[in-house]
Amino acid sequence: MRIVDRNDNTLAKLLDILKNVSDLGKPFENYIKKVMVAKQCLKTHILHKEGSITERAYYVSYGFILAYYFTKSGNLRVVKILGPGSIVAGHGFLNHKKSKYNLMVFKDTYVLEITYEQMQSGYVEVPGMQELAMLTKEGFEDEELAQDEVLSKSAEERVIDFYTKYPMLIPPGAMIKDLFVASLLRISPDHLRHIRASLIKKGLLPLKK
Repeated sequence: MRIVDRNDNTLAKLLDILKNVSDLGKPFENYIKKVMVAKQCLKTHILHKEGSITERAYYVSYGFILAYYFTKSGNLRVVKILGPGSIVAGHGFLNHKKSKYNLMVFKDTYVLEITYEQMQSGYVEVPGMQELAMLTKEGFEDEELAQDEVLSKSAEERVIDFYTKYPMLIPPGAMIKDLFVASLLRISPDHLRHIRASLIKKGLLPLKK
């Protein structure tokens, strides 16, 4: 990840999201402006490995971060694909404990970053910041529980929902491989490709942006 110039509009979008949860006023806004840095991913890589402590949280402005782990039998299990507008700060980050999840960031992804130490300092300097952090954490464990709702839909419905949310991930040239999308949707890559091709032919998927 390379430090790049921070886009003021990106920071403003993040602050708007947080204000809608809890408006902590100028002290919070000034602190965030002081500590958050912008970074761009030069090459797809793992940001955080399972079994280690997450030291950083991110706001995704462009691109994607993937949360996943491997089951005891060694199978890939994608928990969430986090795209533009997502705050990536799980239980492991806020509690400073080991997490069972891996985080993968994809090439060209642009994020705003804050460290665990900066969060701790913010809790002292800005009243209400710790409570706000707990309200905006990314609960990957909760996301797994939500899979029951996902599986209540047909495979075709799941594919439509996903690509309606992220039309930029429709091939060709998609940033994320079918292997990961299929794992999230709990279908095989071949089944994903078959359904997607059929939906495109029928005109049931949005135009790629």
